Amino acid sequence: MAILAAAVAVVGVLCVIDLLLTVGVIRRLREHTEQLAQALAGRPPAIAAPGTTVDFDGSASVVGFFSPGCGPCAELLPKFVERVAGESVLAVVVGDGAEVDSMVELLAPVARVVREDHGGTVAAAFGVSSFPSVFAMDGRTIAGSGHDLGALRAPVGAGRG
Repeated sequence: MAILAAAVAVVGVLCVIDLLLTVGVIRRLREHTEQLAQALAGRPPAIAAPGTTVDFDGSASVVGFFSPGCGPCAELLPKFVERVAGESVLAVVVGDGAEVDSMVELLAPVARVVREDHGGTVAAAFGVSSFPSVFAMDGRTIAGSGHDLGALRAPVGAGRG
């Protein structure tokens, strides 16, 4: 009987310790959430929003940004090529080295392709800091923007027949 009482006491102490550790973890998570929110508050968005006027030639109805080594880019690229066929398209491949070549080859039949280093002028004009990013354009004004083809739901020009 004494052994059973001792076992119950040990389990009770372990439960109290576990509870205290759990409360400590929750408190730290809340602190980190607040710190993250404060850090992101002054940060610009990952891409320019619809309605933004962009300083570029305005000849493309669709603009896409891709980067080699980006898993979501590799997944979206074939769908993007299929979706924009027949449109006036500017595709920007951000990166360097031989990895860029395969993306350029895939995009070249349907788009005017620009190669650019990270922090380049075209990506900066569109506020792009994450990939992939796609934009539906109305002249120099962004009609739709996002990281998937849903951004192109807005009318993207008269090229579709």
